[in-house]
Amino acid sequence: MNKVPYYSCSIPWTGFSNEPDGRAQPCCLYKGYITDENNNPLYVQNYTPAEILTSNFMKKLRQEFLQGKKPKGCQTCWTDEENGYNSKRIIYNTDIHTDIDWFNEPTSVKELQLIINNSCNLKCRSCTPSHSTQWQQEFKKITGNTGYDMPFKQSGDENGKLWTTRFEWYKDLHRLEVVGGEPFYVKQWHQIFNELIDLGFAKNIDLTFSTNCTIFYKSLIEKICKQFKSVSIGLSIDGIESAYEYLRHPGKWEITLSNMKKYRDLAENTNVNLQLNHTISWLNAFETVKIHKLIYEEFPMFSIWNNIVHYPLHLPLYVAPQALKIDIEKEWKKFKWKSDYNDNIESILNFMYSKTINENEFVEALDILKKTDLHRNENLPSAIPELQNYIKNYL
Repeated sequence: MNKVPYYSCSIPWTGFSNEPDGRAQPCCLYKGYITDENNNPLYVQNYTPAEILTSNFMKKLRQEFLQGKKPKGCQTCWTDEENGYNSKRIIYNTDIHTDIDWFNEPTSVKELQLIINNSCNLKCRSCTPSHSTQWQQEFKKITGNTGYDMPFKQSGDENGKLWTTRFEWYKDLHRLEVVGGEPFYVKQWHQIFNELIDLGFAKNIDLTFSTNCTIFYKSLIEKICKQFKSVSIGLSIDGIESAYEYLRHPGKWEITLSNMKKYRDLAENTNVNLQLNHTISWLNAFETVKIHKLIYEEFPMFSIWNNIVHYPLHLPLYVAPQALKIDIEKEWKKFKWKSDYNDNIESILNFMYSKTINENEFVEALDILKKTDLHRNENLPSAIPELQNYIKNYL
């Protein structure tokens, strides 16, 4: 392995990510899209994965990294690192990609972070119409449009190149990260998993995917865990009880908790790695302690990824009023975190204090939530009563 250039990121050497509409990105956090010479986005329906990876855009991006530059589109990682938070760049450079040939151009994809379809059975507060068909349907009822155009249909459209050339890109794949929508809600993912297993490719692939934990296909999950080289499953849980049901509408906490227990049983009988993905916004910062306590006591084999919300812009922690920030910090500081999470929690607090917004902007953030509340017949103070005293003067 060649020495890692100081500011480099391994992801553009191995593959890329894509949006549900098919636009390709160097990774899911990149602010912008892979484009042609005329600045037109490259869609996975129109270009093969190899063509996207070897495009002039990606070549230039790799050269920027090798020259020690910090690409503007990678701002999310630079912000995370400034706050002491382990960015996606650092995680991939140190934990995932250990054999990058930095000074030679790649010719085929070894890794993909794929969205085949944005079909989903939930419409989570931290999501948008882009990644959930349920959100699209609700948005259309409110505004008259879906809020997310798909000029070439879904990224995994059966006439598109991503789908029609899949047996070609299967061959060199070493890592596959499955993104949704909800993967188990998408029939094409069931087909892909079975094809990779039946064709003998699965044994060479490290599989990672996230699920909202509302669906548990026992036979398929057990088959995946036995046939892929390794399997890591992230269970996306943002709160418990009424807070969970508000944040992940129309999910039901009892069903999700029951499925968490099924995954716990799965971990006892297979080598699957289980992680709880906890997406932290100002709405559920008080839920973070409850989530960690639940995992420590009932699901000790689960690791926890405390994921920071950067978007939608009305939800990041820094949006919270100052009084709420102070009490979040107090709550977090008095909790006894496992040692693995101490630095992580400190860096998230740094992020929370990294920006402030004015009162009018906070009222606008609440208005966005209120519009959804009215449509869903929900109420934020009732669902998350700990927030009532902090927001009542703004409502």
